[in-house]
Amino acid sequence: MQACLFSFSAVYSSTTCEHNTANLKCRNGKFIWVYLARYGRTQDDTCPNSGLHDTNCGSLHDSLMEVRLACHGHQACAIRASNDVFGDPCHGTNKYLSVHYLCLRRPPAIYVRRACEGHNIEMECPTDYVINVHYANYGRTAFHPCIHPARSDVSCHASTSTSVVQSTCEGETSCVVPATNSAFGDPCVGTYKYLTVYYVCTV
Repeated sequence: MQACLFSFSAVYSSTTCEHNTANLKCRNGKFIWVYLARYGRTQDDTCPNSGLHDTNCGSLHDSLMEVRLACHGHQACAIRASNDVFGDPCHGTNKYLSVHYLCLRRPPAIYVRRACEGHNIEMECPTDYVINVHYANYGRTAFHPCIHPARSDVSCHASTSTSVVQSTCEGETSCVVPATNSAFGDPCVGTYKYLTVYYVCTV
């Protein structure tokens, strides 16, 4: 069924030069499904600049994760093309963010949300759908999300993360979860953490 939905969906592309903001949008009540994203540089003539041009620059996996966190399942979203968001895959090279996405009639199979420590994650499903939480982690597993001086521990997991989020959100049409030590405990004292949640919307 999902493949059928893809085959009848137009492919949209967005290219945004470094330090600018990418704006993705679907019309007529459709939902963004991001299938490819790269922050870096693969061509000399895109976003021309006098800086160094490393044209083998960028991590597809990390870039895709960040764009999906901001946009997947929304009808419109904005994400800044910057090292603060994606890290710096090639120092000294002027970069750009390239995104390819579809607009689907149904919500995408899975939503991904992230909130930095001290902030909230907001989750919601369309009318007639409810939240089903698949996975959550409060801690830190990568260096560049949620930029902060205290981020050296990247093997940090709160073991109760999924159950805590499920207790608040499972079966709800929308919910808010704080990314705080008071909600999850402190799995790595002295490290600035973030909360990541994967969920689906089910009938």
